[in-house]
Amino acid sequence: MGPNLAPKSAADADVEVPALVIAYCHSEPDRVGEVALFPKLHAPMVLGRKAGEDPAEPRVTFHRQRPGELVAMPPLEGETLSRRQLVITARPFGFEVENVGRGELLVNGEPAARHLVPSGGTIQVAGALVLYCTSRPLALAPGELAPAARGAFGEPDRFGIAGESPVAWELVDQLVLAGRATGAALVRGPTGSQKELAARAVHALGARPGGPFVARTGRAVATALASAELFGNAKDQPRAGTPAAPGALAEAAGGALFVDDLADLPPEALERLLRFVETGEYCRVGESAVRRGDARVVAATSRPFASLGREPASRFASHVLVPALEARPEDIPLLVRQLVLRFAERDAVRGERFITKGPDGRLEAKVEPALVDALLRHEYASQVDGLEKILTTAMRGSKRTTLLAYPDLIEKSSRQLPVAVAVDDEDGDPVPQGDEARLRALMGGSSRYASVAIAATALGVTRRQVYRLMRKYGI
Repeated sequence: MGPNLAPKSAADADVEVPALVIAYCHSEPDRVGEVALFPKLHAPMVLGRKAGEDPAEPRVTFHRQRPGELVAMPPLEGETLSRRQLVITARPFGFEVENVGRGELLVNGEPAARHLVPSGGTIQVAGALVLYCTSRPLALAPGELAPAARGAFGEPDRFGIAGESPVAWELVDQLVLAGRATGAALVRGPTGSQKELAARAVHALGARPGGPFVARTGRAVATALASAELFGNAKDQPRAGTPAAPGALAEAAGGALFVDDLADLPPEALERLLRFVETGEYCRVGESAVRRGDARVVAATSRPFASLGREPASRFASHVLVPALEARPEDIPLLVRQLVLRFAERDAVRGERFITKGPDGRLEAKVEPALVDALLRHEYASQVDGLEKILTTAMRGSKRTTLLAYPDLIEKSSRQLPVAVAVDDEDGDPVPQGDEARLRALMGGSSRYASVAIAATALGVTRRQVYRLMRKYGI
C-alpha cells in the first residue's frame, strides 16, 4: 500500500475532478471502491496491470479515499488485464477511453473500441474490470468519525452502513451528530433506503447504546389502537375486554422508541407522540395519571419534508437524510456484497454457493461483471430494497455458482445516459447547457451535498459544473 497522499489544503475538499471508481475487479475484489482522480484534463493516461510498466508513461493510480485520507494503492494485478489495457483521457463531461489491450471493451454494456463516456456511465474490460465514471473532491475533509472507527475499507461498519462514497461518509457524519445530540431525531429518505438501519445507528451512537430499541410502524398500527400500542392502556380500554398493557414507550425505557412511517400515524396518536417529544410526559389510554417517559424517540418517514407540516418537523431536534442510491451509485457494488452475504446467512443452502474467499481471506460475492455493470445503470424505485429483490431473483434463478445478469434486468438497465452540450462560460471552460427547471427540482433536498450529487448524475456532469449552473441560475 502506498503512502497517505491526502492534500494538505482544506480547499481541495471543494475541488471536483473527474474520477473512476472500481466497481468490479476479478483478480482483486478487495479493491472495489477505490478511486482514480484526474485533476488534469486532456492528459492521456494508461491503465493496465503491474507487470511491464513504463516509468516514463503516465499511469492511472487508484486510491483509497476517506475523510482526511488519500492512500495510493499498487497497480492492478492479474492476468485478465493487459499491461497496457486502456488509454484514458479526462474530458470536461467524462472520459475518452480507447482499448489498446486484449479483451473486449464495453461502454454502458455495449461493445466499443474507443468511446466518450459521460459521467454516470460504465467502462468494462470483459471478465476483468468494471469502472464507474463520476466526479470526486480531490480530498474529503475530516469528518465526525475517524475512518479507523468504521473499520476496514469496503466493509460495512458496525452499524451495517456500507459505502465509501463522499455521500456515504456524509451520512455517517449526520448519524454521529444525531447520536451525540439529545432529544428526538427524525430520519428521512426514500422508501426502501434502510431508514431503520440509520435509526439503529443513531441509537447505538447515543448516550445509552445498551438500552432497548423498540420499533413500531405507523402503517401497521390500527387507527383505533394506535395510541394504546404506543403509550399503553388501562384494562378494557379502548375496547371492552382489552387487557392492560404498558405500551411500546414503556418497553423502550432506557433506550429508544423507533416509529417508522411517522406521517402514517393516526392524528390522535401523532399528537400524543409530539406532545411526549416536547414535554417528556404522556398518559396511557383510559388513565388520567401523567407519566414521564424515559425513552428517546427516533422517527422515520419517506414523505417530503414539507408534507409533515411545520409543527411536527420542528419538534425533532436532529434530522438525518438517508440518500437515494442515485446519489451514490458507486456504493452499489459494496451493497451487493453485503446483501449477498446476508442472504447466505439466512439461506445457507442456496446462498453459500455464491460466496467465495478472496485473496486476502475476506468473503466475497461471486458476481459476474455484466451484473455489476447493469446494476450501476439501473433505476431503483424502492432503493436498497429493490436492489435486494434483484439479487434474490438472480440467486434463485441461477443454476451456476456465479450471479448472472438475467435478460429482463439488462433491458431495464439500458437507461438513456445524458449527453452534455458544451458552451463557454466566463472563464472559457466548458459548461453544460442546463435545464433550469430540472436543476431546481433536483436540488430540492435538505442535504446540499447529496442534492448536488443527484443533480450531477442526472445531468451527466461533474459536481463542480452543477455548482456553476447553480450560480448561473441563482439557486
